[in-house]
Amino acid sequence: MGRYLKLLKKKGPSLWLRYIILVGLLVYLSYIGYMHLHHQTKFPPVDALCPFGGLESLYSIIFHGEFLQRIFISSFILLGLTILLVLFTGRTFCSWICPLGTLQGIFGSIGKRILKRKQRISLKSDKKLRWIRYLTLIIFTVGAWYGGRLLIRPYDPWVAWMHIWEFSEALDEFLIGVIILFASMALAIFIPRPFCRYLCPMGIFLGILNRFSLIRLEVNQDTCIHCLACDRRCPVGIPIESMTVVNKTECLSCNECVPACPIPDTLYYKFAGRWKVSPMILGVTVLVIFFGGLGITKAVGIYNSTPRGILELKARGNTTPEDIRGYMTIRDVAILFDIELDSLYSALSLNEKDVPPFTKSKEIGALTGTDFETDSVRAVVARMLDIPISSTSCGASSSSDELPAILGTNTIREAASIGNVDLGDLYEKLGLDSTQVPPDTPCRNLKEIVSPDFHTSKVREAVEELRKR
Repeated sequence: MGRYLKLLKKKGPSLWLRYIILVGLLVYLSYIGYMHLHHQTKFPPVDALCPFGGLESLYSIIFHGEFLQRIFISSFILLGLTILLVLFTGRTFCSWICPLGTLQGIFGSIGKRILKRKQRISLKSDKKLRWIRYLTLIIFTVGAWYGGRLLIRPYDPWVAWMHIWEFSEALDEFLIGVIILFASMALAIFIPRPFCRYLCPMGIFLGILNRFSLIRLEVNQDTCIHCLACDRRCPVGIPIESMTVVNKTECLSCNECVPACPIPDTLYYKFAGRWKVSPMILGVTVLVIFFGGLGITKAVGIYNSTPRGILELKARGNTTPEDIRGYMTIRDVAILFDIELDSLYSALSLNEKDVPPFTKSKEIGALTGTDFETDSVRAVVARMLDIPISSTSCGASSSSDELPAILGTNTIREAASIGNVDLGDLYEKLGLDSTQVPPDTPCRNLKEIVSPDFHTSKVREAVEELRKR
């Protein structure tokens, strides 16, 4: 027991608090990734849990008023909280929150035990390699802004880690990301945090903001004995001992160096250039800003990792398959109706590898090269939930007579045949003129020919009413 107390005193309570948070977040987020992969729709996707997604979607939301696919309000909230952290506590997101940094740190600790010496890279090489991050930041942010998609996703080692539980699929979809992930962990044995130092676009974005941070690490050169203990502890290789104010771009505010210094008050954090801040106060501030911010946004209903429209529809109650819209993804539909994703895929006769869960209902046909459309999803959900067609207008039965689903791809003539009603009566019921709207017109085209609100559902309703006569 005395040994552990001595170790606790040597490291300092703030460092142990940081380790607990890092390991806890890594385990928790890995669990979310596992559950999401196993089609538990209440668990969010990895894209909803990354602040860089908010940065990638910034252009789209400002100029087009819409998120990139896979991005939710949670990504913007995480981005905002991360920026707040930088301004008040430095790059603590990288050192106190980021689970990818934790993975590299674990392998770095293994490397220290194996090598029995300081992990290092020459200062000259280190400076050159750090410029790569600026390139990755420009490529992946500007590429996402103008390409309208998450460009970094196939190459992101954290996305690869969150899919690692289904390894063969991870290799298929994120091969480069998996390679970067394992290369980063292997290199971390010899070089601390290689991905963070040389590739991470989010890291350099925060590093640029770090120049405006109110917190900074200072060195009292009058009391410094130049033992280099601080340099040996720095996870990003900053030559702290030779500085008065530590490099504000690279410093992670991780507090590894402060307890390593043998001379009291030689290394310390200073806020706004006036007040000294203890490492524990720094850690508590991180918890208050980041986790407190998450708690507040969740409590007031702002934070969510599911499209707001889906949540509002679900909260309304009495949702029917007719509420399914073309912009809704397969995952959205599963969430909306509390259907297991596996079951929905099976009922839709789709393969998740060919048609990912984030595919919009209206895009399924184009992706599969079929006439599959949103009405097909409505019809399948109606059958799965055993909801009568009179309630949904999309595919079960309203009486003992079962009416096959009338889809948007069906023509007006086919709709009359499906419902076993007279074509002339159907035209009269719809208020259409067959000379202007030919019988071979697909139902889904009526909204373009007649009016924007003339959906296929109106044809279904007309057929239903004629059948009841």
